[in-house]
Amino acid sequence: MLTPGIKGHAALRVTTENTAQAMGSGELPVLATPAVAALIEKTCWQSVAAELELDQGTVGTALTLAHTAPTP
Repeated sequence: MLTPGIKGHAALRVTTENTAQAMGSGELPVLATPAVAALIEKTCWQSVAAELELDQGTVGTALTLAHTAPTP
């Protein structure tokens, strides 16, 4: 059973593979917003995985995201 307040942490190095240019979400060599969304999803899943039963999993159903600082 999940309890409110579980926290997670993640870090990501910007590489050519996760830029807006490479991911098709823009023309600039900056961290792509889809890469940020994927990192958030992965971090959420990993932060609760240890609390789930063997036959349980997670899936995101909604995301509100403001990616306001392009990171080269």
